[in-house]
Amino acid sequence: MGGKTTGTAGAVSIVFTPASSILVNGVITINVPSGYFALRNSAAAAGMTLTCASSCSSSVVNTAVTVTASQITVVVTNAPTTANSAHTLTFPAGVLTTGTPQAGTAAGITVSTTQDFASAGSASLALGAQVSVGTSLTFADAADRVGGKATTGAVSIVFTPASSILANGVITINVPSGYFALRDSGTAGGMTLTCASTCSVVVTSAVAVTASQITVVVTGGATTANSAHTLTFPPGILTTGAPQAGTAAGITVSTTQDFASAGSASQALGGRVTVGSSVTMFVSLTPVANIPGNGRLVITLSGTPTAWPALSSTAVTFALPASGSPTATASILSSVLTVVFTGGTFNG
Repeated sequence: MGGKTTGTAGAVSIVFTPASSILVNGVITINVPSGYFALRNSAAAAGMTLTCASSCSSSVVNTAVTVTASQITVVVTNAPTTANSAHTLTFPAGVLTTGTPQAGTAAGITVSTTQDFASAGSASLALGAQVSVGTSLTFADAADRVGGKATTGAVSIVFTPASSILANGVITINVPSGYFALRDSGTAGGMTLTCASTCSVVVTSAVAVTASQITVVVTGGATTANSAHTLTFPPGILTTGAPQAGTAAGITVSTTQDFASAGSASQALGGRVTVGSSVTMFVSLTPVANIPGNGRLVITLSGTPTAWPALSSTAVTFALPASGSPTATASILSSVLTVVFTGGTFNG
């Protein structure tokens, strides 16, 4: 599973065959998906072993093991290894700590050495499993489903994690950007987490809201794996954010141990404004001469607004003159109104 707070309980190993011998002070590099393991500064790692199908028993790999966001590096010392021989590199229990829960990949693992370039990708195992959402975020009071409002009713979500959420584990609810107002991490009286099978835990100690996430820390004990969890925010804990349309898949849930669910629907905040009539621009002028049906007018706009919106080939309606039956289209670019006549005569 992902997010273990201690190192692995069992060994982790990989088998690879370098075309060239790995020389003394050569480096084995294992590329992994981002965040697959927790970071580890370069240091000795007792119990590390490297065995070869043909003997390389004098090679030592316990002096310098480093883990970055996407790589493990292991320095070979004492003696070179054997070329074209299967190598089994083993990290004993506790040397590695799993990172972010994530799905497996078909080609997320590669191996290279100081002497040989990277292998083709091989599969990475999933860390944890996928959370499922039974009922998406739901507002108990429909009146709360508008922008910029402290909730007067509860807000809840039902989800099922594949793994138990451990004490101090975190439930993360991803929401559309700006869906709720920001909230610094702090206590939240009245928060509850109930399970279909019992899980006596506390979720009031640390609730935070960012532009696109709600995080809730679980304390007091672990929850139950594969059991529907109902997380409830009482009135006033959440404040709605920017008004926005609903989405088909804007809500996901993950935990420290399991990766994010498939997206589920978010409810709209507010309704859609309707426009009864569009903005109309009136221009009054008297040309000194008649303008023919293939002529044009160029008018520089000033005053308010100082920056006029662009307009492209929009039909013009003439209130006056009654004679001449002019037709035209208008465009605005950089505060210049251009009227292009397409028929009739604009009489002066």
